[in-house]
Amino acid sequence: MGQSPRVWNEFEWTQVEGSLTQDEIGFRIQSHGFRGMTVFFMLISFGFSFAGFTIFFASMSTTGLGGEIFAIPFLVGGAVNFVLFLFMLKGTTTFNMNRQGITLSRTLFGVTKSKTRLVSDLQSIESMVVYRMNKQPRHGVGLKFNNAKPLKFGVTLSSVEQNWMISEMSQFLQR
Repeated sequence: MGQSPRVWNEFEWTQVEGSLTQDEIGFRIQSHGFRGMTVFFMLISFGFSFAGFTIFFASMSTTGLGGEIFAIPFLVGGAVNFVLFLFMLKGTTTFNMNRQGITLSRTLFGVTKSKTRLVSDLQSIESMVVYRMNKQPRHGVGLKFNNAKPLKFGVTLSSVEQNWMISEMSQFLQR
């Protein structure tokens, strides 16, 4: 019947909490916190927003919509970076895998966005480039699938944490 999950943190210093039963494995990655990358997104969002509002209000004194339209990309860029800043400060990433499906969810202030894939379509679990910053690859945990985009997460984790998660997921699938 219902087996209670074994909950563990492999490392004392980790942001990751794992849970495991016979039929399911899951990981919960806490928010990144107020660190260098968070400060970067905060400054970028404020910079874009300041530029956008400055252009918008300066152009209101002139006739026509040229300035207001020019300000829109700055305001959108500021809003996108502000959401990234909030996610890194307060967001949570949850990964769950059972024998049939895999779900990756990202939650910010109670709003959840999830992606689901079938285990039968899974090709591999590996360290994968999530994005590049200054031409340097930033790696995370990646799951490749047949006929679907890969699921990528955990870029803020150390390589030790990422390899531990990859190992646990691979062992779960072999049981």
